[in-house]
Amino acid sequence: MDRKPKARRAPKNCLSKQIVIRLLPDEVTKTDQFAEAEIRSRASFIRIIFLRGLQVYEHEQVTN
Repeated sequence: MDRKPKARRAPKNCLSKQIVIRLLPDEVTKTDQFAEAEIRSRASFIRIIFLRGLQVYEHEQVTN
């Protein structure tokens, strides 16, 4: 009997420390809609958005 490896919820080598984020109800709705469209969990989608925003922020810090 072959077993599938358990699906990882966190990226490889991630220090799974959770961070709480507060969103307004309409922001949660939008987040859920986009996450569902990309077949992702809410947390996975928010992480991607955070990483994109972090990249923009870092770029702005270098150029200013």
